Amino acid sequence: DSWCTKKPFCERYSRLFCISNNKDMSVEDMKLCREGESEWNWCWRRQLFQWEQSQLSLLMMDLTCVQMDDTNDDSWNWSADPSGLYSIKISAKVNLAKRNLLLSSNSGCVWCNQGLDTSYHIFFECSFAYQVWMLCLEWCGLFAAHQNNFISHFEQFLGLPSCVAKNQYKWAVIWLASIWSIWLAKNEVVFTNKFTSPKDLVELIKLRSWKWLKAKDLDFYYRFPCSSGEPAACLNLY
Repeated sequence: DSWCTKKPFCERYSRLFCISNNKDMSVEDMKLCREGESEWNWCWRRQLFQWEQSQLSLLMMDLTCVQMDDTNDDSWNWSADPSGLYSIKISAKVNLAKRNLLLSSNSGCVWCNQGLDTSYHIFFECSFAYQVWMLCLEWCGLFAAHQNNFISHFEQFLGLPSCVAKNQYKWAVIWLASIWSIWLAKNEVVFTNKFTSPKDLVELIKLRSWKWLKAKDLDFYYRFPCSSGEPAACLNLY
C-alpha cells in the first residue's frame, strides 16, 4: 500500500523488497519499540551492497516524514479531503448543467420529470424515492414522515426503532443500502433506460442489506428468507 509515499515502497525500493525476508509483515510488525525508542526490524537474505545501503538510507528518510502514533490503531485517511474523512459528491444533473456538461433543459428528474435532478430530490423528494422509503419502513413495521436532507433524514431514520445503541448500526445499514440502491436505479435509467419499480427496488435493498450485515457482523447468522420475512426480530429493532 502507498501509506507513506505516493508509490508503494515495494515499487519505490523494489531491490530492497526483493532481498527482504519479511515481505509479508505489516508496518506494526516491522516497527519495534524498545525502552522508549523505536527501530525498524529489517531482515535481509544477505548483506547489503553499498548502493543498496544508499537505497535503505533514502527509505529511512521517507519514513521520518511520517508521524506514527503507537497508542492508537491504524485507520484509513481520505487524501482527497482535508479532514481525512471519506467524502464524495454525486454528479446530479443540476451540478452537471452548472458546469456546462449538460443542457439545463435536460436537468429534470428521470423518474417523475417534475423536479430538478438535485441530490435532495433524487433521494428524498421524488415520488419514486418516497415510495421506496415508505415500503422500507412498512417492511420493518414502521411509519414516519421524512426529512429531505441527508443528515436530518439519517438521524431521524436511525431513531425510529426502539433498539439499543449497539444494534443501531444494523438499522443504519438499511439506510445506506437504500441510498445506494436508489442511486444505482437512477443510473440504470440514465445509462440503460431500465426502470425498476419501487417494490422491486425494496427487494434489492433487502438483499443488499442482508449481504452487508453478513459480511460485517459474524454474529449475524440469519439466512436471507428469515431476514427478509422477519426483519424486526433479525435486526433486533425492538
